[in-house]
Amino acid sequence: GTDPAEGGALAEAVLRRLTARGTRVVATTHVGALKAFAHDTPGVANGSMAFDRETIAPTYRFRAGVPGSSYAFEIAARVGLPAPVVQDARERVGEASVRLDALVADVEKRAAEAEADLAAATARLAEADERLARADRTRADYDARLDRLRSDTDARRAQALAEADEILAGANAAVERAVREIREAQADPEATREAREALDAARAVVAKRTGAVKRRQTERKRTTTAPAAVAAVGPIETGDHVRVDEGGPVGEVIELTAREAVVAFGQLVSRVKLGRLVKVGGPAARGGPSRSSPALSRRSERRATASATPALSVRTRLDLRGARVDEALADVEQFVDEGLVAGVASLEILHGKGTGALRAAIHEALARRGDLAGFAVAPLDQGGDGVTVVTFG
Repeated sequence: GTDPAEGGALAEAVLRRLTARGTRVVATTHVGALKAFAHDTPGVANGSMAFDRETIAPTYRFRAGVPGSSYAFEIAARVGLPAPVVQDARERVGEASVRLDALVADVEKRAAEAEADLAAATARLAEADERLARADRTRADYDARLDRLRSDTDARRAQALAEADEILAGANAAVERAVREIREAQADPEATREAREALDAARAVVAKRTGAVKRRQTERKRTTTAPAAVAAVGPIETGDHVRVDEGGPVGEVIELTAREAVVAFGQLVSRVKLGRLVKVGGPAARGGPSRSSPALSRRSERRATASATPALSVRTRLDLRGARVDEALADVEQFVDEGLVAGVASLEILHGKGTGALRAAIHEALARRGDLAGFAVAPLDQGGDGVTVVTFG
């Protein structure tokens, strides 16, 4: 029969003293003043058992830090107390108490939603972990397949290179035989015709295979070039040949600043930061574009002087000024072959002076041929360093 207000005050006074002494206490109550005391006092905390407001049934789940509610009005309505009586009681209990009950109900609802969200997030995390595990297994499988594919590709590339080298060697031998037959026949018309047919067929094979062989050999050199060989070339200077990044195109340095270089890739001229460039050779590097080349259109202006021989009409002078190195080397090979077939004593290759890159590349190509008596720059009155004279045995 204790008055609720007085009983609440007595309970709060007892709890304060027990708390001050460090005593562990579990107090059960429906008194709202004690719930507020637990919320406001350090060392004291609310706790409650969750209740399903829709079904008016306990869930048997403990919630720390959340004050409970007696659900008196809901239960009274559920057991059949007339609605006007319940409504009258709600109005009489006071606005503050109604707000507190509403707050507790909202906290319970949010707690339930948070638990549901946590459960869903946990399920999604478990699914993500499983997908990640599957992805790791798939990646490991693809890595293994890629390693096998690379090994198989390397083996096939090596085999293709060997076959291409063998075919190229046979085609070159056929060209040499055709040239020798023409010489031995001493320009007999029928022998010349047959030898030239054989030569044309051999050239077709060489032209078809040389491109593939060079591409594969270039790839093989890129993968086997030692870093020390590149570093030993020295600092980049004007006229040097450089590669852009790893495996990028090769061009010729035509201008230098403190941070950038102007590099010519054939007709294309671009500014590139020095940090992206690797020196692959000096001005004499084979395969780089000629700095003195004003444009590719100059190729159409080359002039070839023809002189007649008893057997064939053949060019004896080839003008390569303004040509790129790779194009010029192809023209030199054909030009020298024609001279061999025609049996001329010598040929002149006009490449100009410039940086000397084109002349050096042509000399390097001529030095690899075994069917020449020799070659050298022309005398000063015949062009000097701008002309190379090729002689046959």
